[in-house]
Amino acid sequence: MKTQGLGAPRFDVHPSVVFKLGEDLITDELQALLELVKNSYDAKASYANVVIDTRASLKEEFPDTFFPGEVGYVRITDDGEGMSLEDITSAWMVVSNSPKRRAKADRRFASSERVPLGDKGLGRLGAQRIAKTVEVYTSTDSRTPSNHVGFEWGSFTQHHRLGDIPVQSAQSGSRKRGTTLLLGGLLEPERWLNKRRIEERLAELISPFSGVEKFELVVTVDGTELDVAEITRNMRGAADSAFRLVFDGERLTLSGKVKLRALTPAESTRRNTFQTECEADGGAKLFEYLAKGIPESRIRKSRSAAWFVEFAESYSLADLEDIELDAAQNPVSPGRFEGEVDAFSLAASRVKEQELFEASADYKNYVKTLAGVRVYRDGFGIRVDRDFLNLSQQQTTGRSWYGLRPGNTIGFISISARDNPQLVETTDREGFKDTPAHRNFRLLLDKFVEFTARVLESARRRTTEYCDMHISSEGDIEPGWTPEQTAAAIDTQLKGIQKEVRKLRGGRRTVRAAANALREQTVDKKLPRAVQESLERMEEALESTTDSLEALESVGTRFQVLRAQIDAFDERLARAYEVMSLGLTAEAFAHEVKHVVDGLQRRSSSVLRELKKEPKPARVESFVRHVQASVAALRRQLARLEPSLRFARERREEFDLIEFLTSLSEYHHGRWKPEALAIRVVNMGDGSFRVLANRGKFTQIFDNLILNSEHWLRQDLRQGRIERGEILIEVQTPYLWLSDNGRGIEQRVEGSLFEPFVTARRGGRGLGLFLVREFLKSEGCDIDVYPDRNASGRLYCFEMDLSGVADERS
Repeated sequence: MKTQGLGAPRFDVHPSVVFKLGEDLITDELQALLELVKNSYDAKASYANVVIDTRASLKEEFPDTFFPGEVGYVRITDDGEGMSLEDITSAWMVVSNSPKRRAKADRRFASSERVPLGDKGLGRLGAQRIAKTVEVYTSTDSRTPSNHVGFEWGSFTQHHRLGDIPVQSAQSGSRKRGTTLLLGGLLEPERWLNKRRIEERLAELISPFSGVEKFELVVTVDGTELDVAEITRNMRGAADSAFRLVFDGERLTLSGKVKLRALTPAESTRRNTFQTECEADGGAKLFEYLAKGIPESRIRKSRSAAWFVEFAESYSLADLEDIELDAAQNPVSPGRFEGEVDAFSLAASRVKEQELFEASADYKNYVKTLAGVRVYRDGFGIRVDRDFLNLSQQQTTGRSWYGLRPGNTIGFISISARDNPQLVETTDREGFKDTPAHRNFRLLLDKFVEFTARVLESARRRTTEYCDMHISSEGDIEPGWTPEQTAAAIDTQLKGIQKEVRKLRGGRRTVRAAANALREQTVDKKLPRAVQESLERMEEALESTTDSLEALESVGTRFQVLRAQIDAFDERLARAYEVMSLGLTAEAFAHEVKHVVDGLQRRSSSVLRELKKEPKPARVESFVRHVQASVAALRRQLARLEPSLRFARERREEFDLIEFLTSLSEYHHGRWKPEALAIRVVNMGDGSFRVLANRGKFTQIFDNLILNSEHWLRQDLRQGRIERGEILIEVQTPYLWLSDNGRGIEQRVEGSLFEPFVTARRGGRGLGLFLVREFLKSEGCDIDVYPDRNASGRLYCFEMDLSGVADERS
């Protein structure tokens, strides 16, 4: 029987739940204050005037207060739309009821209107962190009576039902449109006395870059107006480098500019060279050197006299790795947003040069106070970590020694309620909810951080090389040379010195013989004093020459020792490359084994459940066959790993490259089933292509190349760029070409593709192609990028010269 009528059970809420909500959702009193100020903004006010008085009683300042006994208050006054009695009753007094949420859902806003920031109906609960009582004075226009309501937070612990909380109300004469929120009986008045702390926190809560558009905030504490931090144009002009990102909803545009002084090397010798070789001509020659060595970014001389060089790049959202897609396989856009980041130097010499502050300590404190990259929605701060861009991770992971650092970087990411509704804040205002739009938002920011690190690292490393080049007195050793090239150059110079040494030895003997002959011929005659002194000086010079020649010979001997050490180091380095490559192979092996083990786990769990049934199922036989197949798969993986182990690395054997590649393609086909990936091997020659090489090395070489193509093809398949991914290997003695039908090579890494730690892959190590080239060089072969471009205008094909291992009979 259904129970109806007055006696029917119904839900209610204990007031402590609401009290607990406000306590948990708002971190501290300043965050609570911001939420209340945002209500003024949402009410379309042009200002919010916040007055904090830690000493005055409500009765003295507000004769009509409902709570005359309370001392200390926070008053927030605005000229917004105000609230009618119905608005107060049906919206403001109803927990989690927010007309803003419905309006935002319907998108009922003209282009000139403000889009409300709040929509949860919970922000006002944070007032309990500030004071004991809440009073609202509000009016919708000056022609109607104003409304006055109030309550005490203490009542929430004294009553059992939310509806029983006593609320006082009154109407008074007309007053101008707007709202005054009065919070009486400050809970911790001493916390409001630290004005510096409040000013620092306001920089987090209100954007110090541009403030809040068409909205002014004034804060006064005990009669003293606080400075709402503002980062002026002059302050930003003191930065050493500045970066900007703009995302228009589909395309990300990145730019940066760097001052010449920002490239000053830290080491004293290089720093002195920088002053004489770079600063003297305004960096003109240095720029030419930078422009030749930074092909991965579009670099240009800055048009502004205040800056040295500028960089720019752009990407489509669809170009990024691991992007989140919607049901139609389109990238989920977080909406348009922008950001700017400035980096300041806190070096003692640079701090002394600044002219913004009277004392250097003030400048450093200002930078440290505002340091961090914060997120602002329409000018109001979102509580995120100061290191929101994870700049410190670059230092801890060793990614970049020269990149931006969180301690001296000031910046912002600017989003809006209108353009970024998909970026949803958590209920406690401590960040964003994990949604597809937010994950793509983070990917775009990671791309920006990677850009800043690469730009600064390239520019500073090239500057160091340029200084080193000019430090060299001979000027004939290029900074980009390998250790082998440098050693060869020194060896050549030493051989030239040895020739000069032999000449000097011969000249010394000639001079000494002439001096002795002169003495013998004049044995009975006394030599003039001047001639005697000349002979003595000649003898001293000969002795000094002897010492110099011996020193030069010792340098040559020491260099031979050094050369032997370089050769030993090269051998150890080659072994290190092998170990690194073995690690990559082991990583792929572990990935495949995980799939096999996961399959075994699922199937065995299923069979165990079936075995509990009667009669015994036929699936047992199927499972045994699956185990056998899995074991066979593991054996295949071990067989692939074995040639890479140390005992097999030096073994060279003759084998047919076409058969080797065909076997390799069959292995990967089995690994990819039933995915839309394939490898095609094409013999463009007349016969076989036999090579004499280490099979393990060649397995690692082609595995690295195939796994690289596989990664990008999976990205393109996932994004719907291609219907089927294909890797094409074409062979014609002694050359081999490997390409795929994916997106191709990013232009920014074209010039440095085979250098270590260079990668366009998110989270990649940048070692695969470097190891490929090193292994091929160890076999007397080489690899480069073929100059043809695909339909996207990108390089896409690798060309190998295998002359070093090719059998001449092939």
